[in-house]
Amino acid sequence: MKYTFSLILVLSLFFSLSDIQAQSYDSAIGLRLGNPNALSYKKYIGRELALEGIVGRGSYSNVIDVNVGLALQQHFSLDAVMSDLEWYLGIGGTANFSETYNGTAGINTQGYIGLQYNLNIPISITLDWIPSLLFINSQRLLNVGYGNLAIRYVLR
Repeated sequence: MKYTFSLILVLSLFFSLSDIQAQSYDSAIGLRLGNPNALSYKKYIGRELALEGIVGRGSYSNVIDVNVGLALQQHFSLDAVMSDLEWYLGIGGTANFSETYNGTAGINTQGYIGLQYNLNIPISITLDWIPSLLFINSQRLLNVGYGNLAIRYVLR
C-alpha cells in the first residue's frame, strides 16, 4: 500500500508539470457504469478543476447501498498524445445508505485517476479507477478494484 501511494504521488508530481489546457466544455450530465451505477453531473469550476455530483446504487465488499457523492477532479491535457484527451486526479466522498445493514448510513472516501475523451459531438467519455475506503456499521472496508465508464451529454 505504501508503494502504491508513493507511485501515485510521484506520477502526480510528474504530470502536474505537464502543459495544462483542459476543459473543452462547461458542464455535462450522464451515466457512470460500473460500481456504483450512477447518474453523474460534472461542472467545471475553473479551467482545469471540476466538481462531479454522483447519485447511484452499488455494492462494496458484500454491502449493497444507495449513495450520494461529490468529487473534486484536477484535469490535465494530453493533447500531445491525442487531441481532446485528458487525464485527471481527484478526491471525493459519498454518503452511503446500506440495504445490507437495514438502512445504516456510512461514509465512503475515494480517490480518482482517469482518462476523459471529448468527442466532436456533444459527448464526453471517461474511464477511471476509484479506490475507496468505506466506513459503515463499525467496519472499514478497503476497495481498490472498482472503476467506472462514464458517458455524459455535454451541456456546454
